[in-house]
Amino acid sequence: RRTVLAVLALAISSAPGFGQEVAGRLVSTDGSPVSWALVRLVDSAGQDVATSVTTASGNFRLTAPASGTYHVRAERIGFRAAVSNALELGGSDPLALTLTASEAPIELETLEVRSPKSSCGLQPEEGSELLAIWTEVEKALELQSATEQSGLYAFHGEIYEYVVDIRGRPADEEEAEAGTRPIVVGGSSAFRAVDPELVVERGFRWEDGSFVGPDARTLLSAPFQATHCFKARRDDDRLGVDFEPAGWLADRIDVEGTLWLDAASGELQSLEYTYVPVNFKKRDTDGGYLEFEQLPDGAWIVRRWWIRVPTGYNRSYFVEFGGRINDVERLQTSESIAREQAAPSPGAGGGLAQVELARSQFDAGRPAEGAASFRTACATGDSLTLEALWTDIRGLATSSELEEWEARPTSTRCAMLGDMLAERAMLAGLTVPERLAVHYQRLERARADWGLRSKRVQAGAADSLGRHPDLMFDDRGFIFLRMGEPDEVAYAFGGNPSGMGNRVEGWRYDRPEGPRVFFFSPVTEMGVGVEDYRLLDAPWRAVGAQYGATQLQIVDEFPREWVRDLLLSFQGLDPYYATLAYRSVRGGTSLLQDLNEERRKTMGDIKFVADSVPDAPDLDPLLRFAWEPLRFFNPSSGGTVVWLVAAARGGDLAEEVDEEGRSVYRLDLVAAVQMGNAVSRDSVRIEARLPMALGDEDALVSRIPVSVGPGQHPFTLVVKDANAKDGPAGNWARGVATGLALSELPEISDIAVAADSGGTWTRDGETFLATSPVHVTGPDGEIHLYFEVYGVSATSPYSVEIRVVPEESADRMWEIAAGDVAFRVSFASEMPATEGIGSHHLRVDLSDTPAGVYTLGIRINEPA
Repeated sequence: RRTVLAVLALAISSAPGFGQEVAGRLVSTDGSPVSWALVRLVDSAGQDVATSVTTASGNFRLTAPASGTYHVRAERIGFRAAVSNALELGGSDPLALTLTASEAPIELETLEVRSPKSSCGLQPEEGSELLAIWTEVEKALELQSATEQSGLYAFHGEIYEYVVDIRGRPADEEEAEAGTRPIVVGGSSAFRAVDPELVVERGFRWEDGSFVGPDARTLLSAPFQATHCFKARRDDDRLGVDFEPAGWLADRIDVEGTLWLDAASGELQSLEYTYVPVNFKKRDTDGGYLEFEQLPDGAWIVRRWWIRVPTGYNRSYFVEFGGRINDVERLQTSESIAREQAAPSPGAGGGLAQVELARSQFDAGRPAEGAASFRTACATGDSLTLEALWTDIRGLATSSELEEWEARPTSTRCAMLGDMLAERAMLAGLTVPERLAVHYQRLERARADWGLRSKRVQAGAADSLGRHPDLMFDDRGFIFLRMGEPDEVAYAFGGNPSGMGNRVEGWRYDRPEGPRVFFFSPVTEMGVGVEDYRLLDAPWRAVGAQYGATQLQIVDEFPREWVRDLLLSFQGLDPYYATLAYRSVRGGTSLLQDLNEERRKTMGDIKFVADSVPDAPDLDPLLRFAWEPLRFFNPSSGGTVVWLVAAARGGDLAEEVDEEGRSVYRLDLVAAVQMGNAVSRDSVRIEARLPMALGDEDALVSRIPVSVGPGQHPFTLVVKDANAKDGPAGNWARGVATGLALSELPEISDIAVAADSGGTWTRDGETFLATSPVHVTGPDGEIHLYFEVYGVSATSPYSVEIRVVPEESADRMWEIAAGDVAFRVSFASEMPATEGIGSHHLRVDLSDTPAGVYTLGIRINEPA
């Protein structure tokens, strides 16, 4: 992707070196637009050099790779092609062109297929029945492929895997229900086969025992056509193209089958195929099926599909995995499609150049410059630039954010990116530039270590919960991108000791609420996928030599010891799996209950990472601490200072001893506060030298002040043990800091003040009460007043003065003579040696004070 964007940016800046662009429109004879028609730019040698699909308005754009003579050829299913006159392209301005679509239908319905000849390599003779049929097949397949690649649709449906009988009926209705789950796939087709070159190289059954099937890309690909023979056939109102391998299959399984068209309309109907065996007993029911459908706007999709393979233990039953699309949602309007196909403007080139610059700066370890370039690119507001940024960031998006991005107008997408990144930065205890730098480092690693050579064959557990469908790395890269380096990795095989099972990786991430554990294998519950490690919704899915086993098969067919050994392999990730392993050999129906319980736990972790924002500070959560926010409002400045006070447990802290024999403890406090789509990050180090070591339940108290404006600001408080030797150890907590706004009424509740606070405080950070006779005094004229003092050195003396004055005198509270205030009390105190908090609880008698509205103030003075 990076190279493509770099070339695109260069092309924009040096356009005169390229051929001219054709901005055209395809209409019918009555002038109405023709949508979803194939439009090709053909050079003088008859080769297609550019292809487009018309929008709902009939618009298309084609760009010549170089100056020269070209024709534009427009085709739609069932009709003859419309071809333009010769066009001399080489200028700098787009050439406007209107083409009229042919109204002369192709006479497929009357086509007779009497003695069809087979064409190997798919080079049918001119005028043959096969050429006439394949011409229509090619149009339909290219339109289906274009729909898949357009990114304009979201598909709502379901995928399934269960055992069926020879007629395709579920062997067990409950198992069929349990083996079916809903999916939502955005941006591309819900069904997609593997890379055609991989199929030609390896066949349709791979080393791990999984079966794959062809799709439109497969049949259109040169490798597939070069290795297969084709011939035409007719079956009543259907026309078909049969295909089979061109030669002897030495070491792989291939496919043979038929692609069917409607004879009257030329529209694609279905693809049926069976597996051609090598050391594999062929049955007519071993194979697959794809059902095609044209949408109302002219686009084409695969509506239903399945692959049926032998179970290995009963010749009358098969494992069937497949899916169906129940609803198709259009993600963009036809006008936005036309805009996306428009020629890039010079501004877009600048934006794309800034994207490339940001990537290179992050790669070079210059996060501040990279973030600045990222912001500059984002601010261009250009749709191509924003899509380039989204390509990089979308791996962090939740399912709701993926939907929101598609629904948002281009003008607001930059703001959405800013909000997303700010939230994730705050959760990780970082600034936005720091979080972007972390993301680009992880993205590079994900692409390098876990990159995919082609899009995934089938959706996995993560896809329905938030994984973007076009990420070009497997689920290990997906988890790494969102959560970073795992705290522990374990490996096992889901099968017998001879290695016939499937390799499983288990990753553990430590979190304060407990470990999050993820399992990956190239075999999923759908039984498909090579070199594509996917999140397993349960590790026992990997049990079995040929496919992802179902629960029923594990109970009835597979040795329970395989399940036990697999689970025991991961007891180091979480002791829960050892318990589950020994329970798995008990026998009876309890195994199903145990496996369902384990699946719920595993799916809970997958949902946590795929459909939430799982960012967290990069440290081991080994430190327990209590904390609270103390809020101070300074009426003179209108600002609020929030003290985040943390008390760390002594037993969790590493101790150092200085040359004088004192115990030394060090804490690093970091506060990341989100204000809009910006994040501020403050940090302090607290060092305590004590005459003796802290006890396990003793506390080391520290605080970090954070300044905020009016409103609510989410924050992450990070506490690190700076003495820890075995990596970053600490913990984190999250909350919301509420900044006050100036008001005419004074506010009062429980009150705490400090020598440097300059104002008032509320303990819960939320509740302030306007001063009134009711709030200040009870029926007996008494008020219980609690407050705390901070910021005074241990054992140091200080004095406290409390005053109550009428509201109209509040601004002169400390200037009024002591004898003229409504109430006044003063006393001396001393800061405790260990706690660092001076707590005071007074009963104030205001029974003699006249009724009215008063302001209460507390002032702390330290001796000079």
